[in-house]
Amino acid sequence: MKKSWLLFTLLLAVAILVSLIFSFHSVSAFADLNSSNESAVVISKATYVSLRAQIYISPFPNSTLTLLFPDGSQKTVTTYYNFEVFLPNTAEPIRYLPTGPQNIYISNEHPIDAQVIPNITNDTISNLNGSFSKVSVYWFEIQGNGSVSISVFGVGI
Repeated sequence: MKKSWLLFTLLLAVAILVSLIFSFHSVSAFADLNSSNESAVVISKATYVSLRAQIYISPFPNSTLTLLFPDGSQKTVTTYYNFEVFLPNTAEPIRYLPTGPQNIYISNEHPIDAQVIPNITNDTISNLNGSFSKVSVYWFEIQGNGSVSISVFGVGI
C-alpha cells in the first residue's frame, strides 16, 4: 500500500512539474531601422497569459528615433533607452484561440509574440487598433535610424 501511494505521489509531482514547465514562454525580436520607412513594434499575447517585455532602443550615432504611441503621445530618443511593458492575465485558458490582427502569430502552443514590422501602412495601423477576442496587443510606431531589441517572457498558469 505504501509503495502505491509513493508511486502516485511521484507521478502527481511529475505531472505538476511538466505542466509548470510548459507554462513558461519566451520570445525575442531584433531589427535595424532606417529613416526611409516607418516601423511598428508589436507585442501580443493570449489573454490567459501574463507577459513582461523589455524593449531596448538605440539610435545610430548622430541620429534620433521617435516613438509614436496610439494615444497620440510621442518620445524622442537620442541615446540608448529602454522600458518595460507588463500585460496582465485577463482571462481563463481556452481550448481554441481565435486569430488576432494580421501579422500576429498567436496560438495555444505559442501564446506570446513580439515583432518589429517594417514599412507599416495605415491599413496595418487600423488593424492593430482593433478590438480582439482573447488576444491583447501592445504596439507603437518607431521612426528614424537605429535598432530595437525586444525580450518577452510570459506565464500562462
